[in-house]
Amino acid sequence: MRAAIFAALLFGASAPAISAQTPETTPPGSGAPAPAVERPDPARIAAAGRLIDLMMPPGSMRELMGDLMPTMDTILAMTAERLGIDTQGMSSEQRARAVERLGAQSDRHFRERLQITLDVSVRVTSEILAELEPDMRRVLVTLMARQFDQAELGEMIAFFDTPTGRKYARMAFTMGRDPAWQEVLTLMVPRMTEADTRIQAAVRDATAHLDPLPQI
Repeated sequence: MRAAIFAALLFGASAPAISAQTPETTPPGSGAPAPAVERPDPARIAAAGRLIDLMMPPGSMRELMGDLMPTMDTILAMTAERLGIDTQGMSSEQRARAVERLGAQSDRHFRERLQITLDVSVRVTSEILAELEPDMRRVLVTLMARQFDQAELGEMIAFFDTPTGRKYARMAFTMGRDPAWQEVLTLMVPRMTEADTRIQAAVRDATAHLDPLPQI
């Protein structure tokens, strides 16, 4: 959740004043004009750009991507769940051995293939996000200028321009690598699978009075 919050707040640019001048458009096919949206003045855009530059220096998308992507331990936990391996009470090393033992029965390159898949996924996703960064920064600077007035932006700039503020901004993109956070991600995998099963059962019960879905 921390990473998602930062993704919404942290991408900025130093001089995106064009954002405030871009006309609002009507969504294609909507048949109705888009609602009026506040257009931040150039001073707020400039202040928001300064804030975002402090919170997230250009090029931070790759660092953020590394923070968000799952580790091999998380991937192995997900794979164990998919393969139906009971990992309760296992350490991460024991879980890895159990998954690799079962996976190797059908693929002798199981672990190597898994590592390559993870590495390629991280690399390609990082490249795509880096390409998107300029547009994301421009849009999110406008967002910050819209949500905070000049005084509020000034207060945040003052904080992030301090050693503590700069440290927090840097840590915001690496805290997800802490073992404690990785443990949370590992614990979430079986719970999310359980949630999916419970949702399907609840939907099935709640729609039991409806006609069956047509067979296509």
